[in-house]
Amino acid sequence: MADLQAAFETFTRKQLQTVLLLAQGMSNAQIANKLYLEERSVRSRIELACKRLGLEETDRTALILWAVKHGFVSEEYVIQWVIEGGPLK
Repeated sequence: MADLQAAFETFTRKQLQTVLLLAQGMSNAQIANKLYLEERSVRSRIELACKRLGLEETDRTALILWAVKHGFVSEEYVIQWVIEGGPLK
């Protein structure tokens, strides 16, 4: 729980929005559309969030794995997402 609290304190509001949408299974294009951004801005936010968390990899997969590990989404959600082939409604 301390790690999650530290993450919330580390992220800007905009980065946190991006992480939460990413953890829900949205693509970079979907996140960009939802937040009225360019797709490259989403990629930049993901990369910066990974760096702030000290992750070795700075891509979507690393950040999604971090989000699952730290309770942003449940493992059951991810398993169902994989089985269904996309974000849950």
